[in-house]
Amino acid sequence: MSRDYLGLSGADYDDLYARYLTRNLDRLIEAAGSVEGKRVLDLCTGSGIVAKRARELGASWVMGVDESEDMTKDIPVLPTDGGLDFVCNASIGADFNRIICWDYGVKFDIVICRQAVNYWWSRKNLEDILGVIDSKGCFVFNTFHGDNWINPKSPSVKKYILNSVMFVEVVWLIRDVVYHVQILEGYPPHFTKFRYINRDEYINDIESLCSVNKWSVERYNNTDIYVIEKV
Repeated sequence: MSRDYLGLSGADYDDLYARYLTRNLDRLIEAAGSVEGKRVLDLCTGSGIVAKRARELGASWVMGVDESEDMTKDIPVLPTDGGLDFVCNASIGADFNRIICWDYGVKFDIVICRQAVNYWWSRKNLEDILGVIDSKGCFVFNTFHGDNWINPKSPSVKKYILNSVMFVEVVWLIRDVVYHVQILEGYPPHFTKFRYINRDEYINDIESLCSVNKWSVERYNNTDIYVIEKV
């Protein structure tokens, strides 16, 4: 699947997605319970919005991980106000556990991935993520759309005015691939494409892992939120 950031920084990305920055944010972060006193990893962190909000909600230690250095380069590291304890660039895969657990010497109580699992989802990647979570810790994620999304028969086009600037969003599902274009006046277009994954596939992969203790899914506004507890 493809994420073409065209050199966008995290700050640019926040401008582009301003309409969505706080949507479902607190509900996602605290879906597994309070983050107060917990070690939290923000997976596919982008500009660090989830990790920063987790800190505001009482997390004791936060880390942001994203494969794009452009996206994370402007995230301040503590003690700067609003910063994170650590930020690193890594892709989910063979080196993920080494970078997170060995290089940084930490496991997490909660890992959160906000609306990005469609880019990387597989049973193996899920297993790698559970590997950086402590016993009884949780992996929390939400999906691009809920399981009841209907395939539009033609591109779905929405137009908004954000801070007096025109914003256009185009979404189209062709077979099992979602094509998503967002255009904000003054910025290059942001194009992504990713697999549309239905609830059955998520459930089959989750239930196939012996490291999963229990899991749940809930429909919340326009998304599905999953909580997976590690054994």
